[in-house]
Amino acid sequence: MDNGMLLVSVRDNGTGFDPSACPGPDEGHFGLDGIRERLRQLGGTFEITSAPNQGTAAKITLNAK
Repeated sequence: MDNGMLLVSVRDNGTGFDPSACPGPDEGHFGLDGIRERLRQLGGTFEITSAPNQGTAAKITLNAK
């Protein structure tokens, strides 16, 4: 918690992936887009950073007031 904002950050050292090449709703995949949409509806944000062989980091920010 920071100034009424809930901050969640998760990082791993896995194989990573290219976020720009992820299959989306057009291919029947809703995971990352679903998270973004739900957080947008709640006034929050979702950021994901990843690259092949670099692991992945995800950050969620949400107003907790």
